[in-house]
Amino acid sequence: MVTSSRNIKINEREEIKIDVPWGHLSGIWYGSKLNKPLLALHGWQDNASTFDTLTPLLPSNVSVLAIEFPGHGFSSPIPAGMCYRSVDFIFTIKFVMNAYKWKTIALIGHSLGSQVAFYFAALFPEKVEFLILLDAFQTKLNLINNSIDIMRFQAEKFWTLYLKNDSHKEPPSYTYEECVDKLHEGTYKSVTKDCAKYLLNRNLKKSELFPNKYYFIRDGRLKYNEMFNYSEDVGKEMARRITSPFLLLKAHDEGTSYHEEKKFIYGAVELLRKSNSDFSFNIVSGTHHVHLCEPEKVAKIVNPFLDKYYSRYSQWIKNKL
Repeated sequence: MVTSSRNIKINEREEIKIDVPWGHLSGIWYGSKLNKPLLALHGWQDNASTFDTLTPLLPSNVSVLAIEFPGHGFSSPIPAGMCYRSVDFIFTIKFVMNAYKWKTIALIGHSLGSQVAFYFAALFPEKVEFLILLDAFQTKLNLINNSIDIMRFQAEKFWTLYLKNDSHKEPPSYTYEECVDKLHEGTYKSVTKDCAKYLLNRNLKKSELFPNKYYFIRDGRLKYNEMFNYSEDVGKEMARRITSPFLLLKAHDEGTSYHEEKKFIYGAVELLRKSNSDFSFNIVSGTHHVHLCEPEKVAKIVNPFLDKYYSRYSQWIKNKL
């Protein structure tokens, strides 16, 4: 079941809630409900408001549904005793498509959301009409020994959280200014202090114990989320299977945008250039969150792509419904 807030104008911004077996998925629908939206997927520990500054700059006929992964923003966390796995976030797309009875979808993602969109498009290429990925598309590739060490570390940290069993307690709280600083520093200054407010709008709750203080509501288990892990060969084969129009933007900032060896990124880019005639790659000056903090730079590249593919996508959807 899909529910929405009625106190927000339908042609501007609307809160969305989609029932799932463990609770609900939350999100924001930007633009007209009469247009089939792009499904927008946010980054790790971010939320739907990561698209607040970009969506007003997109073509006026383009609608966007920014959905929040479990444990992020206002979406329900997964049940107690379970741990997060990035591969399971693929089913977020499935739940949304099922709720709206959509047979195909167009995706725009950032960071973790880009990785999820990439894997979905590789696994179900017939269901993806086009793809826009912002500053990520493959997960970090690790050596075998490193992968095992990382899996052990995550398992131990999760088990420590489980044994601590303090989910009934209010998390540590901070002044709003301290929350801004924590988000700014926690993203390696990728999110500016001015832009932190967008993500904090859906990531804070007022403390019941301390006046004028707030705590973060994202699920603490996300810190030890089991990320995608595979070999370079598997990554290349996934890239080869994506046949839809595909726009990839990579931020240039060395400190926040490169979490893996560049050879893996550009090796996959070269493969995509050869295997997909509708693939394009652009480098944008800025940090990992350039789409949020300097959205004009991203819109300048994304809009011509949307002008080319969105109207046709909308028509395809009308024909397939």
